[in-house]
Amino acid sequence: MVQLLAVIATALAESSLNAEVSARLQQQLTAVADTWAAVFARFGQDRAGELSYQDVISDFSLLMNGKATHLDTVAQHAMGVIESVLKIHNQAKPKRHFSRYFFAAQQPLPSQEQCPRFEKPIFIISAPRAGSTLLFETLAQFPDVWTIGEESHELIEDIPSLHPAAQGYRSNRLTEAQATAEVVTELQQRFVRQLRKRTGESYLKLAPEQQPQSLRFLEKTPKNALRIPFLKAAFPDALFVYLYRQPEENISSLLEGWRSLRFVAYRNLPDWAHRQWSFFLPEGWQALHSAPLVTIAAHQWHYCNDTIARDLQNLPTSDWCQVAYTDLVENPQATLMDIAHFLELDKDKDIQALLAQSLPVSKLTVSRPAANKWRKYAAEISTITLPCGHANETKKVL
Repeated sequence: MVQLLAVIATALAESSLNAEVSARLQQQLTAVADTWAAVFARFGQDRAGELSYQDVISDFSLLMNGKATHLDTVAQHAMGVIESVLKIHNQAKPKRHFSRYFFAAQQPLPSQEQCPRFEKPIFIISAPRAGSTLLFETLAQFPDVWTIGEESHELIEDIPSLHPAAQGYRSNRLTEAQATAEVVTELQQRFVRQLRKRTGESYLKLAPEQQPQSLRFLEKTPKNALRIPFLKAAFPDALFVYLYRQPEENISSLLEGWRSLRFVAYRNLPDWAHRQWSFFLPEGWQALHSAPLVTIAAHQWHYCNDTIARDLQNLPTSDWCQVAYTDLVENPQATLMDIAHFLELDKDKDIQALLAQSLPVSKLTVSRPAANKWRKYAAEISTITLPCGHANETKKVL
């Protein structure tokens, strides 16, 4: 690696780049090489160094972005070898993505008078990578359901008191304490600003006489697994659908998600040695600096499901149901009909036609579903202790 970086640095010195720019790049490449050498000296091939190596990948990729055309053939080959060694080619490179919220936030919030009542709003709760996007995308096709069309990360956390910084980045946990009248009003206004039906119709763009005064709202954001007390205080008649996926499958999918770099939630966190953090913040995340990625993923899975289990036990059983991921994918029609019955959702010929087919692949899928796909990570997962007798076994299952 260090020798390959030296080849690239030499080529930069002989390139057509401005001498000052070339010298600066060479200096930065030397810093990357020094960092690589230090990480290798500490971790070698130990997986505990994965996030540190990933930081070097990020630095190198950012530094060399758009520079390959200035390199000779040998240096371009060296760059290709580095990318191959670092497995960049095998990663789903994240694309620049502007959420609908980015554009919606340019518009003023609707007044309270413009906001409909959310009647028995529906919140899908699960660990990340448990299949919640597939369930959300399917339930969003029911005729009486309204959504914002995406997850609510920025929508929620742009309210200062709901951002983890307000709690010192302890976790993404929210409770009744944060559900003040002002916050709840603004949260609903933010949801209404983006409300849309399955046809894509915007609520606020409908003529006033066509806007329903009450509606069924569906929401899915994985961080909401830690926000059940907050959501129940904000929306007292809310219903929760708990989607549970077995640890081996879910943890392997979390690993895949971390490595894809598609699910980075926070960058440059305080008290975190690495560039980025994916998915959500569980309590105790700061202590995982030198932990292998599989340990981080397992901690996220366990903390998420344990929190959901505790919080649901404090609610009436009429307010929630639990669904197994295996039932959703192996027997989707019957499972979704049971969920729809619990949620009291109306069905029409379009939804019946949809459920008569195989469920489509979720838009957030990293790699295509396959039986026992998790075994790709079996060796890593074997190094951790998987929970036995988890709280899901005592839950009310559809």
